[in-house]
Amino acid sequence: MTVTKIGALLSLRQWIELLLGAAALIVSGVSLWVAIGTEQANRQMVAASSWPLLLADTSDVPENGRGMITFSLINGGVGPAKLKTFEVWWHGKPYSGAASFLEACCGYQPFTGPADLSTVGRTPVITGGVRNTVVLAGEKRTFLRMALGRDNVAVWRKLDRARRELQFRGCYCSVFEECWIGTLMNLEPRKVDRCPAVRVPYVE
Repeated sequence: MTVTKIGALLSLRQWIELLLGAAALIVSGVSLWVAIGTEQANRQMVAASSWPLLLADTSDVPENGRGMITFSLINGGVGPAKLKTFEVWWHGKPYSGAASFLEACCGYQPFTGPADLSTVGRTPVITGGVRNTVVLAGEKRTFLRMALGRDNVAVWRKLDRARRELQFRGCYCSVFEECWIGTLMNLEPRKVDRCPAVRVPYVE
């Protein structure tokens, strides 16, 4: 075999090795791309399976034949919602709780304590805290209830009108710390990196 033929064979072998190396590199690149895409898809699937959606709800549906006004938060999503901040406005003013709101909107005089004789026979108002709580998927968390009684007809009717004028804002996060903020009245809350501090949080 001549030197020329030997050189040609070596060149051919080098080309084959280069082609095989390039093919291996391409296969590795494709495999990496597929793996990254699969991981992203899995993350999206996990995030979708834990997606919360908080909505505010008010109603005056009677219970046991008695008028009842109810204010609630409902998680219509598929994962738990960690409620970080909750705000309530009436006529543009924020309120920190049910007592101040009911007094402003409806002339309600809050109970002063168990020793107050004026509370005897009064229809109670039931309140509940919602800040820094977890609302499970499908759960309804009531934060204010007022039953209709003989002693609170005027207040109850004013509240029934005022509940339609309320505005809400809440910021909540999933278990993976993905957070959203919105009016709690629609299906399109805005995604945020973290929940901002609020000036007047609604406590109870």
